[in-house]
Amino acid sequence: MRAARVVVVNRTPARGQEAAELAGPVGRTGLAGDAALAELVVNATPVGMAGSGPGGGSEALPGGLDPSDLGPGQLVVDLIYEPKLTPLLRAAGSRGATTAGGLGMLVHQAGHALRLWTGEEPPLAVMEAAVTARLAN
Repeated sequence: MRAARVVVVNRTPARGQEAAELAGPVGRTGLAGDAALAELVVNATPVGMAGSGPGGGSEALPGGLDPSDLGPGQLVVDLIYEPKLTPLLRAAGSRGATTAGGLGMLVHQAGHALRLWTGEEPPLAVMEAAVTARLAN
């Protein structure tokens, strides 16, 4: 998508390098502090997810991310969908960043799979309502 730079932070350097290489010449590995210069910050870890065991559901932020590195002009996305408001999203929102949770990705991934399997357009609104109702219970 013509990003000038894609920085991947991973606790396993080799896996981080593999992911960064997917971005081609603009990809590189980095440190949590690189978030301060990012327009888009995405958490793709289970840190903050309800019921995820040690560290999950706690107030810890992924990868030692410092909340002071987040703020206005950034979009912070947490791919976790339960809880809806994760510690990362709370921290980012309180510092003025725009935030988005993972429920939309969950629904759209399921919709894409349904389209591939059946050839039919998925009822995304119905699917989102169903998962929202399920998570509310």
